[in-house]
Amino acid sequence: MIGNTKNYDDIIGLTNHRSKKHPPQPMTSRAAQFSPFKALTGYEDSTDEAARLVDEKVELTEEENEKIRRRLTSLREEEAGHPLVTLSCFVPDLFKEGGSYTVVSGTLKKVDDLERALTFTDGRTVRFENIIGFPED
Repeated sequence: MIGNTKNYDDIIGLTNHRSKKHPPQPMTSRAAQFSPFKALTGYEDSTDEAARLVDEKVELTEEENEKIRRRLTSLREEEAGHPLVTLSCFVPDLFKEGGSYTVVSGTLKKVDDLERALTFTDGRTVRFENIIGFPED
Protein backbone atom coordinates (compact mmCIF):
# COMPACT_ATOMS: atom_id res chain seq x y z
CA MET A 1 0.00 0.00 0.00
CA ILE A 2 1.28 3.47 -0.93
CA GLY A 3 1.61 6.14 1.74
CA ASN A 4 0.38 6.17 5.30
CA THR A 5 -3.39 5.55 5.51
CA LYS A 6 -3.43 5.52 9.29
CA ASN A 7 -4.58 9.18 9.32
CA TYR A 8 -7.59 8.34 7.15
CA ASP A 9 -8.77 5.08 8.67
CA ASP A 10 -11.88 6.75 10.08
CA ILE A 11 -13.17 7.98 6.68
CA ILE A 12 -11.68 5.54 4.18
CA GLY A 13 -14.80 3.40 3.99
CA LEU A 14 -17.39 6.17 3.80
CA THR A 15 -19.40 6.75 0.61
CA ASN A 16 -19.29 10.06 -1.26
CA HIS A 17 -21.78 12.60 -0.05
CA ARG A 18 -24.60 13.42 -2.54
CA SER A 19 -26.65 16.56 -1.93
CA LYS A 20 -30.38 16.13 -1.79
CA LYS A 21 -30.93 19.84 -2.62
CA HIS A 22 -28.55 20.28 -5.55
CA PRO A 23 -28.30 17.94 -8.54
CA PRO A 24 -24.80 16.89 -9.60
CA GLN A 25 -23.10 19.15 -12.13
CA PRO A 26 -23.14 17.77 -15.71
CA MET A 27 -19.78 16.50 -16.97
CA THR A 28 -19.65 19.15 -19.73
CA SER A 29 -19.88 21.94 -17.16
CA ARG A 30 -17.30 20.28 -14.96
CA ALA A 31 -14.88 20.12 -17.87
CA ALA A 32 -15.39 23.84 -18.58
CA GLN A 33 -13.99 24.84 -15.24
CA PHE A 34 -10.65 23.34 -16.23
CA SER A 35 -10.53 24.96 -19.70
CA PRO A 36 -7.51 27.13 -20.49
CA PHE A 37 -7.66 30.83 -19.80
CA LYS A 38 -5.62 33.84 -20.89
CA ALA A 39 -3.55 34.81 -17.91
CA LEU A 40 -2.11 37.85 -19.67
CA THR A 41 -5.08 39.82 -20.97
CA GLY A 42 -4.03 41.93 -23.96
CA TYR A 43 -0.73 40.12 -24.48
CA GLU A 44 -1.83 38.60 -27.79
CA ASP A 45 -3.04 42.00 -29.05
CA SER A 46 0.24 43.67 -28.14
CA THR A 47 2.33 40.99 -29.85
CA ASP A 48 0.12 41.24 -32.96
CA GLU A 49 0.60 45.02 -32.95
CA ALA A 50 4.37 44.68 -32.60
CA ALA A 51 4.47 42.21 -35.49
CA ARG A 52 2.42 44.46 -37.80
CA LEU A 53 4.67 45.92 -40.47
CA VAL A 54 4.68 49.58 -41.47
CA ASP A 55 6.60 51.39 -44.19
CA GLU A 56 9.07 54.20 -43.69
CA LYS A 57 8.21 57.52 -45.28
CA VAL A 58 10.50 58.14 -48.25
CA GLU A 59 12.20 61.47 -48.76
CA LEU A 60 11.33 62.97 -52.13
CA THR A 61 13.91 64.54 -54.39
CA GLU A 62 13.79 68.27 -55.09
CA GLU A 63 12.57 67.47 -58.61
CA GLU A 64 9.67 65.37 -57.25
CA ASN A 65 8.78 68.13 -54.77
CA GLU A 66 8.76 70.69 -57.58
CA LYS A 67 6.37 68.52 -59.64
CA ILE A 68 4.01 68.31 -56.65
CA ARG A 69 4.18 72.10 -56.09
CA ARG A 70 3.34 72.73 -59.77
CA ARG A 71 0.41 70.30 -59.62
CA LEU A 72 -0.92 71.93 -56.43
CA THR A 73 -0.73 75.32 -58.16
CA SER A 74 -2.78 74.02 -61.08
CA LEU A 75 -5.29 72.44 -58.66
CA ARG A 76 -5.76 75.85 -56.96
CA GLU A 77 -6.74 77.25 -60.36
CA GLU A 78 -9.10 74.31 -61.10
CA GLU A 79 -10.57 74.16 -57.56
CA ALA A 80 -13.85 75.93 -58.47
CA GLY A 81 -14.64 73.23 -61.06
CA HIS A 82 -14.22 70.44 -58.48
CA PRO A 83 -11.93 68.27 -60.61
CA LEU A 84 -11.43 64.55 -60.12
CA VAL A 85 -7.99 64.10 -58.53
CA THR A 86 -5.90 60.95 -58.14
CA LEU A 87 -2.77 61.06 -56.01
CA SER A 88 -0.35 58.77 -54.23
CA CYS A 89 0.21 59.53 -50.59
CA PHE A 90 1.74 58.34 -47.35
CA VAL A 91 -0.73 57.58 -44.54
CA PRO A 92 0.95 57.83 -41.12
CA ASP A 93 0.19 54.98 -38.73
CA LEU A 94 -1.77 56.02 -35.64
CA PHE A 95 0.06 53.67 -33.27
CA LYS A 96 3.67 53.35 -34.37
CA GLU A 97 6.43 55.04 -36.33
CA GLY A 98 5.88 54.78 -40.08
CA GLY A 99 2.76 54.17 -42.11
CA SER A 100 1.55 52.90 -45.47
CA TYR A 101 1.25 54.11 -49.05
CA THR A 102 -2.04 54.38 -50.87
CA VAL A 103 -3.67 55.92 -53.91
CA VAL A 104 -6.51 58.35 -53.23
CA SER A 105 -9.09 59.36 -55.83
CA GLY A 106 -11.92 61.77 -55.36
CA THR A 107 -13.58 65.02 -56.28
CA LEU A 108 -11.59 67.98 -55.01
CA LYS A 109 -13.47 70.36 -52.75
CA LYS A 110 -10.71 72.67 -51.58
CA VAL A 111 -6.99 73.34 -51.70
CA ASP A 112 -6.48 74.60 -48.16
CA ASP A 113 -3.21 76.54 -47.92
CA LEU A 114 -3.81 77.42 -44.26
CA GLU A 115 -4.15 73.75 -43.22
CA ARG A 116 -1.74 72.69 -45.99
CA ALA A 117 -4.12 69.98 -47.16
CA LEU A 118 -6.36 68.90 -50.01
CA THR A 119 -9.96 68.35 -48.97
CA PHE A 120 -12.24 66.09 -50.97
CA THR A 121 -16.05 66.30 -51.22
CA ASP A 122 -16.40 63.08 -49.21
CA GLY A 123 -14.60 64.69 -46.24
CA ARG A 124 -11.20 63.04 -46.65
CA THR A 125 -8.12 65.22 -46.38
CA VAL A 126 -4.55 64.66 -47.52
CA ARG A 127 -1.83 66.87 -46.08
CA PHE A 128 0.58 68.37 -48.62
CA GLU A 129 3.62 66.83 -46.91
CA ASN A 130 2.12 63.33 -47.32
CA ILE A 131 1.62 63.62 -51.10
CA ILE A 132 4.27 61.64 -52.95
CA GLY A 133 2.97 62.13 -56.48
CA PHE A 134 0.15 62.38 -58.97
CA PRO A 135 0.05 59.21 -61.12
CA GLU A 136 -1.51 61.00 -64.11
CA ASP A 137 1.56 63.31 -64.38
